[in-house]
Amino acid sequence: MDSIPQHPPPPEPIQLSLALAIHDVPDVVRDHGLVETHRFPYASHGKPFWNLRRVPTGVAWERYSELELHSATARTVIVLDCDTQPQHYLSVALGATVQTPNWIVSAPSGHAHVVYCLASPVLHTDQAKLQPIVMLGRIAEFYTREYGADTAYAMLLTHNPTHGRYTDSTSWLREKPWRLDELADVIPSGWRIPPRPSTDEGRNCALFRAAMRHFGKPKHWDDSLDLGTVLGWIERTFEGWYPNQRDGWHRNECTWIAKSVTRYCRRNLHSGRTQEQFSLLQAERGRLSGQARRRGTPLEDEPQPWIDLDIPRRTWYRYRGAPPASTTDEAPWLDLGISRATWYRHAGEPPATLIDEAPWTRLGISRATWYRNHRAASTRLRPGEE
Repeated sequence: MDSIPQHPPPPEPIQLSLALAIHDVPDVVRDHGLVETHRFPYASHGKPFWNLRRVPTGVAWERYSELELHSATARTVIVLDCDTQPQHYLSVALGATVQTPNWIVSAPSGHAHVVYCLASPVLHTDQAKLQPIVMLGRIAEFYTREYGADTAYAMLLTHNPTHGRYTDSTSWLREKPWRLDELADVIPSGWRIPPRPSTDEGRNCALFRAAMRHFGKPKHWDDSLDLGTVLGWIERTFEGWYPNQRDGWHRNECTWIAKSVTRYCRRNLHSGRTQEQFSLLQAERGRLSGQARRRGTPLEDEPQPWIDLDIPRRTWYRYRGAPPASTTDEAPWLDLGISRATWYRHAGEPPATLIDEAPWTRLGISRATWYRNHRAASTRLRPGEE
């Protein structure tokens, strides 16, 4: 008997290699929180050879001691350059004032790079969202102050923890990446970011807010729709705030901020949120709020009639100084033997049948029958009738 030909086994599924650059990052780095990186990051051999070049991700991690961790359009990590003694930055990193970093790379000089990996990279192009940038800027400023880190650090190149120069001096700590809200949990509620931040993340947010305040004024509404005008104002403001401090600042950063400002201004103009009527309403709200703050708390000799009537202050003003008697009596429903809800449901005048004590006993019927036919029963015998 001829053998029945068997079908060939199905082909194995094609294993497509990851198109992401993170695939070329060493496993130990990915296991400690790095989720995204640049396809062609900047790399260097370090001092005294600071020649920057763009190389593939795998080559950068294998051969270079200094490299870029950010992706092309997003912030993937927070890197702090600590020039203090190891005892200081280690005590801060393991203390309660900041969260635990993902790793710390110490240089032979004793200085270190402290790295926090972000679970969701923060986009910083013209399509960026304001809230993540604000949170990132606030976190970077606070952590820089706590560590006493170098504010002039451009955060462009970071020590490669897998390079032979730093392998023995790298401390691997947290394995999971951090969310922004988790990093911000340790920041005191009363702490405020400086008006002119020192970190790149803070600068981005400060410039965006300054541009929105400037072009949100009625006299600048027409200019807010012109990208060239907005870009020129942002570049002049940046040079005025941070002269000769473009290290680590992306060459398109000002352009991205200008595009975001133009997009927000155009949307606000179309929705009417920046029209003159809205400005007048806001001014009136501010005037009333200022009067209330200047008034402050009432003087000791100022009459407070709501205290004499034993009612809340808001109740007194709700009734324009003439509250009904039902609000000033001391629980009249207790004297009538009914509930507070029943009292207010009948506007302080409950029917007599609700006040009478057990009228069904005098009628010789059950309580259920009384409530089922209470209207008919009340017509036969009123409370107080014999």
